[in-house]
This record gives sequence, C-alpha cells and structure tokens, in this order.
Amino acid sequence: MRKVYLRHLLRRKKFALINILGLSTGIATCLLIYGYVHYQTSFDSYHPKVDRIARVTAVFHTPESDLSFAASNIPLAGALVRDCPLVEDAARIAPDELTVRRINPGGGGTDAERGELIREKHFVSSEQSVFSLFYFQFLEGSPATALTEPNSIVLTESIARKYFGSASPMGKTLLCDKQMYHVTAVIADRPAASDIKIDALLRKNFQAVTSWMTDDFEVYTFVLFRGRPDLPGLQRALDNISRMYVQPELDSADARQYHVRYGAEMLKDVHFSKGKLIDTPKGNRLFNTIFSVLAVFILLVALLNYINLSTARAEERAKEVAVRKVAGASPLQLMGQFMGESFLLMGVAWVLALGVAELAIPFFNKLLDADISLGDGSSLLFFVLAFPLTAVLAGAWPAFVLSGFQPVKVLKGVVMR
Repeated sequence: MRKVYLRHLLRRKKFALINILGLSTGIATCLLIYGYVHYQTSFDSYHPKVDRIARVTAVFHTPESDLSFAASNIPLAGALVRDCPLVEDAARIAPDELTVRRINPGGGGTDAERGELIREKHFVSSEQSVFSLFYFQFLEGSPATALTEPNSIVLTESIARKYFGSASPMGKTLLCDKQMYHVTAVIADRPAASDIKIDALLRKNFQAVTSWMTDDFEVYTFVLFRGRPDLPGLQRALDNISRMYVQPELDSADARQYHVRYGAEMLKDVHFSKGKLIDTPKGNRLFNTIFSVLAVFILLVALLNYINLSTARAEERAKEVAVRKVAGASPLQLMGQFMGESFLLMGVAWVLALGVAELAIPFFNKLLDADISLGDGSSLLFFVLAFPLTAVLAGAWPAFVLSGFQPVKVLKGVVMR
C-alpha cells in the first residue's frame, strides 16, 4: 500500500513538492515558536520541589514613593524558619560580580589556568540550606557538607574546567575578591532555563548579620513550605515579622514614616515577575500568548493551503476514483487511500521541518539570548501528538471529497458529487 501512495506522489511531483514546501515551512515556524514558548515557560521547573518553593520580595514605603525589591533583608530567612510553622527551610542567595584568580596556577593554556585575574558575573554567595531547596547534580563532593565549612566554594563543571583544566579541583584554592576559598564540590552546569545564573556557590555566614536595615535588601530569600503552599498564611507571618523586627529598627533610627512590607511569589512565577529592583531578566506572558496564537495561525494557513490545492485538483483524480468504485472499492477504502497519501506527504514535511528548525535554532538562540531545544521529552510528546493531528486535519476533507465522486456522472464527464 505504501508503494501505491508513493507512486501517486511521484506521478505528481510538482504538486507534491509545492505541498511539502508549504507544509514544512509552516511546521518549522510553528516548531521554533513552540521551542521558544516552552523555554520561557519551563524556567526552574526542573527542581523537584518547585511547587513548594516561594521567593520573598519586599516593598519599601517611603514618604516620597514606594520601592519594590526582588531581594530582601539578610535576617529574614532565619526569622521565617524560627517563627513561621509553615516554613520547613529557607535559603539566601546573594548575587555578585567577583574578581577571581587561581592560587598556585598550573601550566595550562588559558588565562584562568595560568592564574590571571578573571571577572566572574555569576559567582553567588549562599549557604548550606540551598541544597535542601534546589536541585544540584553533584559530580564531586557531597550536598551534605558542600558549604558547611568557612571559605568553601562549589564550582560548576565548566568553571572547574576553566580554572583547573582536566584535573580534579577538589581541595584546591581560588582567590575571590582577595578572599581565599577552597573547592569542596563540583556540580553539573545548571540548565539555561534558570532565573538565577550560578557558576559557583561561595559559603557566606549570613547568621552573623543581625541588623535588619543596615545592609538594606541584599539577598534573594527563598522558602520551602512544609506541605501544600499557603501564600496567605505566609503573608500573615511576613507582616508579623516586619512589625516585630523591622519597624522597631526604623523607629529607633527616627524613620517612623518608613515601612517595609514583604510579599511572596511561587518559584514557577518568578520568571514572569515584573517591576522589581535588584531582579534578573524576565519573560513576558503576553508575548508567549501572542506567539502561541501566531504559531497556530501559521500552521492552520499551511494546512488550509494543502487542503485547497488537494481539492482544486480533484478533477484530475475523478476518473481514477470512478474506475476504482466500478471495480468494487468502497468509499471507506478510497478514504483510507487518500488519508494514507496525506500521512505520507505530511511525514515527509515533518521530517524536513524538523531539519530546518534544528538548523535555525542556533541562530534564534543567539538572536533571542535563549536556549531553545527540541530534544527533550516534552518536545517529543508534542511531535507524537501534533503529527497525526495535522495529518488528519489536512487529509480528511480532500479524502471525503474525492471518495464521494459518483462513477456514472464522472464517466459521463460530469465531475460532481
């Protein structure tokens, strides 16, 4: 049967080529848009506890205006663990740019291996509890002890290779802003779809900071709920903490007109959080919706173009249908044949579209500063569902029209149903 389908397509090469090019162009465009929207909506979704993690934000009320911050005060995490029963654990991450140099450099070929000063943008300070909230794949070392000792540093695989080449970095030393840190673990590079970029984690003793307002808003504070997230309950606890700890410090500094109110947002919503100071680049839900609608529209146009071309050439196949019906073929059998041709042509178009999309992805990643990929499990599921759906949508109406020709009228020269 496949030989029959292929013979019909080869007999009408120009028709097949036009349809394949039109369909593959529309499908490739749809795939690229799907990849971008999927990338934007998958930020931080790889963490197993993503549904229980929230970020605490802050609004600083002043007599002149309100300032909204993505970061919060250093003592807040400790107060939440201590005073809020809803919170199982909390972790602080302090973003920074550091000047880094390898101590006792080797004879490697790169500047980093030779001990040159390198400016690093994604070396962040954190604490041991960060491994209780977020997922890190450890290649060397243990999450139980990685940041327990003073002056500990955890490197990603690419940073370890950058400074130490192929040798193990365990126990070796990096000088970060004139402070020596000893490598205690190596983790796999984090996915690009992560709101906070991390190339290294430096241990910091946040517990030593007891003043709420001296250092302003310096850290991202994340909390892990004990069970089902309760944002209203967390908000009440945050209001109590502000009233009990922050406001007395403001009042004692003769700043009674100033107030701090904390808020919370789930980790899965952080990438689309807007209007906050000291925050990372964000996505746009409206753009994702627009792009999704545009992808569906482009795909429908490609399918309608195929349907129109197929029905427009119905007269060419009318005699074939009439002869097969006279020979005993049923309308259902004819529909099966035409649907088979549609599936074959659509399969070729999908293969070509996937090839075009894969070739275009590096260009779009550079253009959009993204990490679009069509090789994950979600993309595979999308292909498995979308291919038969597009084949049925494209082939059903032409198959219905062609299989409905009446043999007597066709043989008399009247090509009508």
